[in-house]
Amino acid sequence: MDDKEHREEVLSTWHTLEKVVKETVSGQEIVNLNSTCQPVFSNTTNDHLNPQAVTGEQVSVTITMENLFNTPLQLRKAHLLWKFTQESDQVFTNDKKEAVSTMYEETGVVDVIVIEKSCQAQLTFQLTPLTLGQLIIAGVEYSLKAMFPDMEPTDNEIRGEQIFNIAPPHVNSVRDRKNRSGTEVDNRLDIKVVGLLPRLVADMRTPDTMAQGE
Repeated sequence: MDDKEHREEVLSTWHTLEKVVKETVSGQEIVNLNSTCQPVFSNTTNDHLNPQAVTGEQVSVTITMENLFNTPLQLRKAHLLWKFTQESDQVFTNDKKEAVSTMYEETGVVDVIVIEKSCQAQLTFQLTPLTLGQLIIAGVEYSLKAMFPDMEPTDNEIRGEQIFNIAPPHVNSVRDRKNRSGTEVDNRLDIKVVGLLPRLVADMRTPDTMAQGE
């Protein structure tokens, strides 16, 4: 939270320190601390929570891509597709059909990466929100070219997109003494963008000697 570079062993204890602070403030013992200052959303986190981003700070989305073909594939100019809703309810996207300027979002581009045959690769895409509102990560757009090992490389490539479609988990509930099954919500790609927040630095001043209970 300050400008100093913290050692890895300090960062590993941060979650435990937060638990102690929350227990002290609330006066209750916390069995599982399921929220933290800057959560990382994954398959194990609570899907109904909206991630929170700050204007001017990067948001990273890691995607697993799989090459099912028997030849390596080259991925070029890949970037996230997004839909942004301002506080005035105006909606903007970076789809080519509704191209917008970079005054709302700064979209990072993964220039070139090769996915080997029958392999998986993890790609990290980055996005920087520049104004307040609601940001939805809709999918990813890319250019794809086959890298045949026994042939000369060609300029033929396909421009395509993959829209994300995450199936929310099922949840069982009881209503009117009857068991019901339904779907939960999944908000991991629905980001609330807030204004700049202050950096906080803790400064504890204590006397040289302290008696018990002080």
